[in-house]
Amino acid sequence: MEEKELQNEIAKVRSELNFKQLRFCDAYLNNGGNASQAYKEAGYNCSSDASYTTQASRLLKKAYIQKYINLCNQLNSIYCSLDRADVVRKLEHIITVSEFPIGQQLEAMKMLNQMNGWNAPEKSEVVVNTDDNLKRLSEMTTEEKMELLHKFENNRIEH
Repeated sequence: MEEKELQNEIAKVRSELNFKQLRFCDAYLNNGGNASQAYKEAGYNCSSDASYTTQASRLLKKAYIQKYINLCNQLNSIYCSLDRADVVRKLEHIITVSEFPIGQQLEAMKMLNQMNGWNAPEKSEVVVNTDDNLKRLSEMTTEEKMELLHKFENNRIEH
């Protein structure tokens, strides 16, 4: 797609996003792809870091969110004069030429590893205390349960 076409398509998709979704996408694009942090920056509220991660992941799976982010990335690549191969060549040069300080060489190695997906996946553990939630749920009236269910459904639709 050409620049003008991308700008028009971005404007179209942008109009489909609500305020928080737009803030999420912009934060995600600006922070290097940290969805949990973008979710927080967008103004969404969660009870734990694990909840932020889960909700951000759900939001990222929405087709219109993905489309907006992909279109913005395509537009950014038009504006950027370097391509991936240029960056890889520069990093390889920094790593292999001894005139660069070891700190810069190590940083270049880290960046190259990250770009190529060579880093080992990070392990994360989610602990959920269901006993407290089940106790609270058992103490609720049917009306309270229905209200909670409606709130949950509305929240899911908004995200």
